[in-house]
Formats: sequence, C-alpha cells, structure tokens
Amino acid sequence: MSADNWMHCPRCAQKHTEYRERELRTIKALYGILGPDEYAAAMKRANAIPERPEEPTFKENYDIGMEPDDTFIVAYFGRCTKCSYSHTFNHKEDVPL
Repeated sequence: MSADNWMHCPRCAQKHTEYRERELRTIKALYGILGPDEYAAAMKRANAIPERPEEPTFKENYDIGMEPDDTFIVAYFGRCTKCSYSHTFNHKEDVPL
C-alpha cells in the first residue's frame, strides 16, 4: 500500500506560533503609548495572523506492506517544501509463515 499526504510542518508551525506570539507581546507592550485608535488597529492586525500556517508544506510519502520474500516493511519519508525539515523511518521484519 502506498500513500501521499500533505500536513503542516512541525518546524514551520512552531516558528509561526513564536512569530505570532512575539507580535502580540510587542503590541501589548505599546498599550498606553499608542493612541487608542492606533493601538486598536495594531491589535487587529496582530490578531489577524492565523494561529498556524495556512498552507500545508510537509509532504509525507509512505509504504506499508509485504515484499515477495515475506518481509513486512514500513517506509516513511516526510519533507517540508519551505524549510527543508525532514524525517525518515524504515522498518523491515521477517514474517514467520
């Protein structure tokens, strides 16, 4: 069996979350310094940043199944198209008949 899947990259999601939180902290620190309208507009812009990246960039490829010599295999590879983060997992096991 073979499948492909797209998901959100864990590294990009973490960086995005840190960016969003940093922006919100920066603007909250300006409370009382900016005028009310400027502060409200800045908070509106910061709150408009989505909580996670909008597009999935982590492509997963995997195979699970039996080889002709009765070996069970699991092969997984995932890679982000944005930051190049990747992960690989391979497992083979002889299956007693």
